Amino acid sequence: MSTFDLSNFLASFYDEARERLASIDHSLVKFEDGSLDAEGLIALKRDAHTIKGSALMLGVIDVGAVAHLFEDAMENVIEHPDLRTHEFTSFLYQLHDELAKRIRNPDDESIKLDADILRAQYKELELKISSGDNEHSKSINITVKKQEPEQQLIGVDDAASWKQKPKVFQSDFDDDVEIKFSAIEEFVDETPKAVAVEQMLKDDIVESTPKADAVEQMPKVESVEQEPKIEPLESMRISSARGMDDFAPDISHMGLQQTAQKKSSGRFLRVDSQRIEDLSSFVVELSSQSSNQEAGNPQSKIIKTISSIADDWKKVNSAIPVLDEQQRMIALDAFNDAMEDHLKHIKQFKYKLEVENENKSNRLKDLRNQVFGLMLRPIDNIFSAFPRSVRDTASRMNKKVKLQIGGNNIEIDQSVSEMLVEPLVHLLNNSVAHGIELPDDRIAINKPAVGTITILARQNGNEIIIEVMDDGAGLDPDEIKRVAVEKGVTTQAEADLMNSAGLMEMIFRPGFSTKKDIDTVSGRGIGMNVVQDVVRKLTGSIRIHSVKGKGTRFIISLPLSIAVQNALIFRAGSRKFGILSHLIEQNIPLLSQNVTKEAGKAAQITYGNSKVPLVDMRTVLNDNSSENLSKNPYIVITEHIEGFVGMIVDELIDNVEIVVKELDPYLKRYQPQGVMGNTISADGSVVLLLEPYGIKEMGRTAPDIIDVENIEETFKYKVLLAEDSLIAREVEKAAFERLGFVVETAIDGMNALEKLNDSFDLIVSDLEMPRLDGFGLVRRIRNREEYDNIPIIIISSRESPEDRMRALEAGADSYLVKQHLNGDNLLSTLQTIMGSIVE
Repeated sequence: MSTFDLSNFLASFYDEARERLASIDHSLVKFEDGSLDAEGLIALKRDAHTIKGSALMLGVIDVGAVAHLFEDAMENVIEHPDLRTHEFTSFLYQLHDELAKRIRNPDDESIKLDADILRAQYKELELKISSGDNEHSKSINITVKKQEPEQQLIGVDDAASWKQKPKVFQSDFDDDVEIKFSAIEEFVDETPKAVAVEQMLKDDIVESTPKADAVEQMPKVESVEQEPKIEPLESMRISSARGMDDFAPDISHMGLQQTAQKKSSGRFLRVDSQRIEDLSSFVVELSSQSSNQEAGNPQSKIIKTISSIADDWKKVNSAIPVLDEQQRMIALDAFNDAMEDHLKHIKQFKYKLEVENENKSNRLKDLRNQVFGLMLRPIDNIFSAFPRSVRDTASRMNKKVKLQIGGNNIEIDQSVSEMLVEPLVHLLNNSVAHGIELPDDRIAINKPAVGTITILARQNGNEIIIEVMDDGAGLDPDEIKRVAVEKGVTTQAEADLMNSAGLMEMIFRPGFSTKKDIDTVSGRGIGMNVVQDVVRKLTGSIRIHSVKGKGTRFIISLPLSIAVQNALIFRAGSRKFGILSHLIEQNIPLLSQNVTKEAGKAAQITYGNSKVPLVDMRTVLNDNSSENLSKNPYIVITEHIEGFVGMIVDELIDNVEIVVKELDPYLKRYQPQGVMGNTISADGSVVLLLEPYGIKEMGRTAPDIIDVENIEETFKYKVLLAEDSLIAREVEKAAFERLGFVVETAIDGMNALEKLNDSFDLIVSDLEMPRLDGFGLVRRIRNREEYDNIPIIIISSRESPEDRMRALEAGADSYLVKQHLNGDNLLSTLQTIMGSIVE
């Protein structure tokens, strides 16, 4: 008989146990404040019972034993409400915490649970509460309700493998009875074996009772009946003297093989079966549609059409030489009619192809969304643990706090939710420790004695917004400033330049804390820095709004999924980079902004109510060559953990959907600042994804080369104008300057060559000049490879077509006549050869 490895189920068990414990934790908070009703008490007991049964079946004895103790304790408190005391509740919390610690570390042998110690503690507590009357703890009342006889089949599925016939048992109790534990003790040794089989079959057998005619056809079997001694008892409770090892299933006879728990349980994902079914149906539908399209094969039709066009043209082309004029006209007319017919078919094909491509694109998006949907989990999976966390923190600090939770049905990527637990706990602890005042202090300032903390989740497009709010003391910018300088987090000079928003952002700095005393909750200056680091890793942002004496609100913005996101691709210098779209506030043309600079600060612009520092991306990325220098740079205003930063870039290329990939491990070793990952562009090149906070920090240490006074001159287009006539030179110079160009003049072609360099965006020349005329100037420029792409315009008084042709053949891009030169035709020419660069 083949063996069956139970360890394969351990991962699922631990996963389910974590969910059950989260539910228990949530219910215990309600149990403590008295809001848990009778149905909730039963559900609480049932969660413990489920953990116990699964643990014992899989051989996780210590977990099963403690879960069994929790179940006993809940059953006891249900029967005896007077046990609902603070000490008893604290003991239930202790049992939960012991189980949670063990479940979180399944492979750590050093934290195995000792159920005997906990049960002894429970007995002592029970005796204390009952004032020494512990008679009820020696036995348990087991009530068997009267019910109609019912036939049940046991062992149906495994009958063949066990080589025995199924047995039919019939229960028939006439009255409720009380069974003394000692009377049935001799049967207990066999019970776990039956329980083990029953547990394994439960999930697979929904109904095991056969139809009546099927029972009649079964061969009769004999069963041995044993009658336990039944005596009435005044009080009964299962004795705790027996060790839980006695209740572990003996699986040796089943051919089952236990594997040591040290085996890694791996990482599993629990998925709603409905989503799997929907995905499976969609894939089948997609495959069917694809097969139908292949059968239609529209591509073959267009190939036939193109072949027909080629054949028709060959016939006409070969016939024309031997036809007279009238016949040629008839043949060409016929060919023209055929072409119109072919064109009609091609347009129809084009339309069908566009529709088909659009449908395919939509189906692929649907498929992708369904696949990504498998990774989504209700955010309540993490929110449900917070009531207990807040309760414990408030209790240790002698504060009264009410936690309100909203939006707990919002779904979020599981990998995101797992990383969110720690920062959210820090924020909640921070609200309790620093925000909510002591009850007496709150009453003194006309606040309710019970403080309120609210955690709210909502979805905004492809973003998840999580807000953590409290009605406590709020942040004091002056106190933050004093402590930051005192602890060396910043200098007095820097602090004096900060506004209140900037000062509040100091709480995210490592080592910062306004609390004088260090305890287990706060005071070390670590928690908020952890919040910052995790939010950055999740490519999110966090903002603070606080009013002294009123309260504080933290707003965290995160992508719905960190795997596939939208990004802006831009060019800085000669290279392309990307930044995630949800981090971008706005893209603004640099030349449209009033750039200022204050003493000791970088160049900045005003955006709303904020001063946004500017970072020249060419400088921080060490690409300062004048090659590809844009004359229409943009400021990409991005949001980071502490505010905004404006990145000056050369060109905005496209907004695209990307797959975010982690940096290569080799690059990670060097911890490149400002780089969060990479993606593969459509042309196969690697595009680095930048991270705003890191760019801001790089900008702080990079040289500030932005010339605020001459910023317009820096980014204007430059023209080299060669003209020997003073009047013509001044007129043409004025015309270009009116269009926004910076003009450098030369008195002839040779002078122009001497001034020529790669900083010019356009060259304008006359034809007739001393030393070197316009034809010679154009040829010499085109003979130098580095100037191949610089546009050249000839402006001459000569109007002959021959001169125009000579200039164009020499390499000029356009030819204008002085007599007809005006603003309109000059602008039109510039837009033709240089693009829409002037307004």
